[in-house]
Amino acid sequence: MSAADGPLLKVDGIGVRFGGVQALSDVTFSVRTGEFVGLIGPNGAGKTTVLNIISRLYQPSAGSIGFSGENLLSHPAYSIIALGIARTFQNIALCPGMSVRRNVILGGYHRARRSAIAEWLQLPSSRSAARQLYEQADQAIALVGLVEQADAEVGSLSHGTKRKVELARALCARPKLLMLDEPASGLTDDESLELVDLLKELRHRLDLTVIVIEHHLDVVLALSDRIVVMDMGRVIADGPPDRVTNEPAVIEAYIGGAR
Repeated sequence: MSAADGPLLKVDGIGVRFGGVQALSDVTFSVRTGEFVGLIGPNGAGKTTVLNIISRLYQPSAGSIGFSGENLLSHPAYSIIALGIARTFQNIALCPGMSVRRNVILGGYHRARRSAIAEWLQLPSSRSAARQLYEQADQAIALVGLVEQADAEVGSLSHGTKRKVELARALCARPKLLMLDEPASGLTDDESLELVDLLKELRHRLDLTVIVIEHHLDVVLALSDRIVVMDMGRVIADGPPDRVTNEPAVIEAYIGGAR
């Protein structure tokens, strides 16, 4: 099967152990191009561990991952963004002493193919690459509505605005797959609604393929075409939101436990 015929991402039988603890067991799911998949489950279910394996931060003990026709597990972590995978983090990971624009530029830096000599001599190729990076960063900043804050120091911004900066940085990578780890964490109800509207607009404008981990079930339901539910390191349900949220195992493991 060619990459065009199959899913963009195929996670197949992934397992991982931390010492004597089996953190994931036989985790299998796929994501098709243009799909928005919610990854939900109670605390400790293994959701972020899955993203960390896809990001190549963790090495699984079993299974395989295919991405856009590539064996993802054969690639080191530093090459993942160049393959087309970008993410945000559960705990905000920004450089607080740098401006919004400088932080966002980091998301596209892998495309700046400049030699050290060209950089040192400030050759035309280096200056052109720098201009393109700035333009791409400003486009991403505009997409999330932070044009007026582009030169502001990130450390001075509100929590909700920092979340948008992280999103802009990921968008600057121009990913084939965008992974969001609890993007609504710490947001007010109004900010969460604003985030849902923003992600819907971005999906429409950029034809995004997204995996989102989120404990705010209303956010997941508002966005997702399909939901994958995890509990105790295993996938216990996978399907359309209306069907999955009515399955007894899901109600007991996740929805029931959240009430």
